[in-house]
Amino acid sequence: MKTVIVYFSLDGNTDYAAKRIAEKTGAGLLRLKPEKEYPKSGIMKMFVGGRAAMSSPVWAGRCAPPVHTFLGENDLTGRTVAYFCCHAGGGPQKFGEMMRAALNGCRIAAEADFRDPYTKRCDGTDARIDEFCGRLEAGAGRN
Repeated sequence: MKTVIVYFSLDGNTDYAAKRIAEKTGAGLLRLKPEKEYPKSGIMKMFVGGRAAMSSPVWAGRCAPPVHTFLGENDLTGRTVAYFCCHAGGGPQKFGEMMRAALNGCRIAAEADFRDPYTKRCDGTDARIDEFCGRLEAGAGRN
């Protein structure tokens, strides 16, 4: 079975993490794109992104609307999945609860959150992503 990383990235953080995970695991990449691009900076980025996050349930502790749409349109029941989120410091616990509820009926192989893995890289960033890859591979092998 082919492993695919399905993700959305606005600022490059999730893109960085997804590409590193794909490199370490050999998984394919499927980058989700919104129907209408979000502003990338300034007050409109916060206004439009905040409005989108509140109207469809990581932004403010919720998954980005393209991810929410993907989960709503694809039945993953019975599949083995793993998820990670990239955030600026708030909401990963709330996001984890939401993802576990959305993935009810799936076997979750691994979970992780990374704080600004691209824009604010530190010595431990890649090590944390690599550690997630190890848990992912170990979790995918369990029956």
